Amino acid sequence: GVGLTRARLMELLGAQGVESDDVETLRGLLEACDAARFGAGEGDAATRREHLERARSLLGRSSWRPR
Repeated sequence: GVGLTRARLMELLGAQGVESDDVETLRGLLEACDAARFGAGEGDAATRREHLERARSLLGRSSWRPR
């Protein structure tokens, strides 16, 4: 994803056939990562664990595998 804007990344994923719900989930997770990175440690351990489990679940799906 280096050099891609978030919007462009989401467009490319959609063009590759990734489900729109999955793209939106990824967008939300990336926003949460940005908030954690730039928000001076906002959120608690339980929230971070939830984000981790959502990311694992999302990326474990076969639709994220290269074709």
